[in-house]
Amino acid sequence: MVQEAKNGTIDRACLMYCRYERFFQRFIPKTDFVYDGELSSKNAWIYGPSATGKSRLVREYAKSRGYRIYEKLSNKWWDNYDGEEIVLIEDLDPQVCKLLVHHIKLWADRYPFRAEIKGGSVRLEPRFQFIVTSNYSLAECFEGPDGAAIARRFDEWEMMSEEDSLSFTWKSVTLD
Repeated sequence: MVQEAKNGTIDRACLMYCRYERFFQRFIPKTDFVYDGELSSKNAWIYGPSATGKSRLVREYAKSRGYRIYEKLSNKWWDNYDGEEIVLIEDLDPQVCKLLVHHIKLWADRYPFRAEIKGGSVRLEPRFQFIVTSNYSLAECFEGPDGAAIARRFDEWEMMSEEDSLSFTWKSVTLD
């Protein structure tokens, strides 16, 4: 297709789609996927001191399953998310958690949500494992009713040393 575009022989409809892809996306039928399992099986909060292998544990898990990782920045934006099986936010701290508390509740839930991207938003379905690494526990990052709601959505693991990674067993998750 790239060569056809360079030669000027590309189909007009293809050019229109490339130019107005976002417009055409509106006409694709939307499914109503709802994750029907235990949320704490799908979401993990891994915390502990620096240099204990939290991020490496997630990457080794993804590699062992053939999963791709979307390395989500610690903000509200979902730019360039492309259906990766794991969404990983690294090194969350209490200050950022206070800003993202509402978003984290939605992202870790079982229902589709509107994800903000530059210039608009897209509807995402929770067909991913949501994993957070942090130096702080859930209780240190969230409090009150929001903290309780978020705690229900995550399996919380404390990692005090690299050896702790050997004792973790990832729960079986089906995200179809």
